[in-house]
Amino acid sequence: MSESRPEVLFLCVHNAGRSQMPGALLTARAGGRIGVHSAGSGPGETLNPAVVKAVAELGLDIGGDTPKRLTDEMALWGVRLSRRTARWVSALVCTREGRLSFRW
Repeated sequence: MSESRPEVLFLCVHNAGRSQMPGALLTARAGGRIGVHSAGSGPGETLNPAVVKAVAELGLDIGGDTPKRLTDEMALWGVRLSRRTARWVSALVCTREGRLSFRW
């Protein structure tokens, strides 16, 4: 993770869908200006095929990606970032039902 450009870490348990989708969308939109990472606390073995299909419908290919485990380095990076940036730390949460919400 870099200190020279903005970095975003999307987290979910399995890193097989809910964190992969926003990661793919932000990667495409940012054009390399933002470092995008995703991980899970208990990663699955493969991506959810429904997620791969949904993202493909937007013209993005994540079929070659694999779920990644949240490492100590990633977690510590997130703690340092949240302490350094602002009084408010937000998280975009996507539930299993597909609802999005911000938590402050």
